[in-house]
Amino acid sequence: MLSNSQRPDRTRTLNTHSRIRIGALLIQPDCLLVINGDQQTALEPRVMEVLVSLAEHAGEVMSAEQLLIEVWRGTFYGDNPVHKAIAQLRKVFGDDSKSPRYIETLRKRGYRLIAKVYYPDDYCRVPLNAAVWVGGSPYVGLTAFADRHAGVFFGRNRVTAELLAAMREQFDNQRRFVLIVGASGCGKTSLLQAGVLPLLRQNGGFDGLHALSVANCDLAGIEAGDALTRLAEALSGWSLGGRAVFAPGAPTDLAQAIERSPDAIATSIEEALRRYPSREISGQPHAHFLLLIDHAEALVATGTCESDGSASFSRVLHQLCECPRVLVVMIVRAETAPQGGALFRVRFPLRS
Repeated sequence: MLSNSQRPDRTRTLNTHSRIRIGALLIQPDCLLVINGDQQTALEPRVMEVLVSLAEHAGEVMSAEQLLIEVWRGTFYGDNPVHKAIAQLRKVFGDDSKSPRYIETLRKRGYRLIAKVYYPDDYCRVPLNAAVWVGGSPYVGLTAFADRHAGVFFGRNRVTAELLAAMREQFDNQRRFVLIVGASGCGKTSLLQAGVLPLLRQNGGFDGLHALSVANCDLAGIEAGDALTRLAEALSGWSLGGRAVFAPGAPTDLAQAIERSPDAIATSIEEALRRYPSREISGQPHAHFLLLIDHAEALVATGTCESDGSASFSRVLHQLCECPRVLVVMIVRAETAPQGGALFRVRFPLRS
């Protein structure tokens, strides 16, 4: 059994209030023990973390993606470890997946702890992977959380998992476009920057969904006709292996080049991938170039959707979405979604 210093932070932190009862079982996370009468069974640290997460969300469905975020931060080797952990827990509990008394499987949704959970009076949730924060105030006010705030960005694991699942599904279905709609100030940008991007950027990505390079296109404050230039400025930041994907130059030059020939986008991306060691990409079918377009409601506010620039912007964005190694995520305020949604659906006819 591991020494106390080797155990995950949360199981060690639970030392002072660690006894949890799940049905007829007594759980001691700090000792990594499941006690059933006079029988004690030791769990692996990560398996105990899965059990604690399920207990803290008892009665709720937890997707495999959410458990990967909470326990592994999306980093692991080999097969998805969530299914293995659930199988180990069922074996310890003497549970049956077809007639469960403890852990229920909901097909294509996740897992739910259905047994009654009892906590000590002083129990409190302890975030996983918590570290000492030395990056200034963790309260950013009305500004968005950035990727550097990932260590203090808590409470959004469920929606982070849902967004990652949607991105993977769109990628697999060759509909490489995800539209995020939400009220102003609800945290759409923070969710992406501090919740999703750190997982996609880490070595190997999130369960293989790996952002090789990220382009941030913020359309806030654009003037009519400037959207394509702003997009070109963002795309010029894509790089692979230390080399830019697109030829160096002013953003206006790149905007004019892709406006004249949108097909040149795919050519540049394919050339960048050819220059990169193929063995590192071929083994990552979900590795991609990620384009984030924030404040897309500006396309409506500036009248871009009704101008000649709309056709050019739409052609370029459509071409990007057609590239097998590109994923586009667009953020728009819900207040403009009825107008903006019509633009996106009509102007960007992705595969159905």
